[in-house]
Amino acid sequence: MQKDMHYSAVYVMARLVGIERESAHLIASASQFVDQSRKTHFIKYSHGHLIEQVSTAHSVINLKNFSKVDQRNIWIPFHFLPGNIGESTFERFLCRKDSEVAHKMLDNFFTNELDSSYYLEFFGIMLHIYMDTFSHYGFSGINSPYNHVHHRDIKIHNRTKIFARYKFNLKKISKKPKRLGIQFRRFMSVLEQDIADRIGALGHSSCAHLPDVPYLHWSFKRKIDKEQYEHNRLNEHDFFDSCEKTFYLLKKLRALKPGIQSEENISDFSEIKRDVVDILRTPGRATLRTKAWEKLLIKYHPNERFKHIIYPISRKLSLVIKEIEKQGLKDVPFYRFSQAANIMQVYILRKLLPEFDLYII
Repeated sequence: MQKDMHYSAVYVMARLVGIERESAHLIASASQFVDQSRKTHFIKYSHGHLIEQVSTAHSVINLKNFSKVDQRNIWIPFHFLPGNIGESTFERFLCRKDSEVAHKMLDNFFTNELDSSYYLEFFGIMLHIYMDTFSHYGFSGINSPYNHVHHRDIKIHNRTKIFARYKFNLKKISKKPKRLGIQFRRFMSVLEQDIADRIGALGHSSCAHLPDVPYLHWSFKRKIDKEQYEHNRLNEHDFFDSCEKTFYLLKKLRALKPGIQSEENISDFSEIKRDVVDILRTPGRATLRTKAWEKLLIKYHPNERFKHIIYPISRKLSLVIKEIEKQGLKDVPFYRFSQAANIMQVYILRKLLPEFDLYII
């Protein structure tokens, strides 16, 4: 999923269920920052303390993605939570939509983390992991033959409809590139195929961003143990289920924490069902759907707009350090995010997965 889901959808639904603005922003920020916290380093400030920024993602082309350690520390716990379905190890590590493992993770928060100082950030990180199960299911966060899909076996069924919306010229788009471009593309295709055959693909890399876009209807075929399987995906349905489940999780949090309660705009997800469907069906870049989510927010809060700066993105590190020195660690969202991410990582890898006899580290 992209920012339109992990930040915009989470923030709007948090406000509509009656979570006050700043708390909603912290939850949504933590959810989105899971995709953007890509560095692991220590921040030192004048009091002598060291803060470790926990890496929860890598860019697609980062060579660290080939590292077995990074796959286990980042992609497994934060993006491809194993679903524990099947017989083989590779199969059990596939992410599964709304799985029993995911529900165990949710229960842990409401049982053990609800009263922590970092509960808003922890909840946001947990929402990111949970929502990703509705888009990343069928793929795993380790190099696996189960992730390998050849580009020739991928088909987008509503391609023409999408292009028509933007008045693209299909003839120009399908025009063959220059000779050099063809040769380079063939080389990359052979290289990708060779890597996948040798070590398996990582996550849904072989399908690019197709699982992350809500308006796509697509299908793919893949071979597993010499058997070919076909998978049909209507992302809109999966994303809709994710929104509905997230709505009620936010509603449950609001009921349990009086300190974050604000006016409740809607009591049942059915009241915004039509709006959500329209948003998810909006083709194009994520920014277009972000604007659509903001329009839904304005429908109930006419004077409210998104806070588009996600902490500490777009901020100099020196400003973060000054904020820490001025307020103290517990009052700085950046520190609480790092704290919550580290605790979540350890919980999933060392406690949650072993409860299902899944040992990855």
